[in-house]
Amino acid sequence: MTDNINDNNLSQVDNNKVQTLLKVLEGSILFTQNAREAMNNNDDRTKSENISKVISILTQLDCALDINVGGELAQNLSGLYKYMMNRLTYANIQDDPEILNEVISLLTNIKEGFDGAALKTTDNNSINKNISINQKSNERGLRIDI
Repeated sequence: MTDNINDNNLSQVDNNKVQTLLKVLEGSILFTQNAREAMNNNDDRTKSENISKVISILTQLDCALDINVGGELAQNLSGLYKYMMNRLTYANIQDDPEILNEVISLLTNIKEGFDGAALKTTDNNSINKNISINQKSNERGLRIDI
């Protein structure tokens, strides 16, 4: 039973991390949209502030990646984060809202990918909880992870 409690606590921590990541990505999308709106309104200060916020977020996301654990996926995300930082810098210098649209699209795709992973993790946690409950009633001590 202690193993199940620890597993549930770990699942909750993982779920909290995923939810935080989703909120950070959502904020990045919002800041990029704000920068685009400011760009269209010739508000250079607001544009630059919002672009700086997104670059800062992407920098932190990139630094948080562990290539040793995440392997190819982490490497690909790192490359994508760096690409978006470069594009945001270029959009800021060139006042090009189309580049901001590109970054919004990339951020949205990343967020949707993590949304799907979070949903799958939630579904798997529900399955694991049901298995733990069934194991307890059978009292066989067998642990099945799906």
